[in-house]
Amino acid sequence: MIEALNRAALLAFAKAVLWGGVAGGLPFLLVTVPVGVAILQDGQAGGFGVMLAPLIVAWPATLGGMVMVGLPITWLLTRSGHERGRFYVLAGLIAGSLPFLMAGLFPDGIGWMAFSIPGGLAGAVAGWHWGRHRDRVAGHSGAD
Repeated sequence: MIEALNRAALLAFAKAVLWGGVAGGLPFLLVTVPVGVAILQDGQAGGFGVMLAPLIVAWPATLGGMVMVGLPITWLLTRSGHERGRFYVLAGLIAGSLPFLMAGLFPDGIGWMAFSIPGGLAGAVAGWHWGRHRDRVAGHSGAD
């Protein structure tokens, strides 16, 4: 039972990171994929790196967010008895966008505010996937 639970949690965690990173990188992929294809058509190396650059950044950032925010939030919500999947979506949205919004408070960081949208999207999608898993673990239907 414990082994199955740990495996399910690991798979849910990986799924949250995977889809959260894809969601956060998607707006940039709309630009980098055509540019990468053009680079490949010109016979130059590096087209695949250009195409995948948003995911190369988004996946580790999403993993970091899940480790530094998602897991502590899981611990807090579990201990408080108020664990619901929707709280993970909200936590991911806030944690994914807040650092970029705060960077905008500095004169040289105003451009970073634009990243709050994909950051929040990545966090919310990762939180949604993780929250669905946690609802199943806690026995909630998600409508509670």
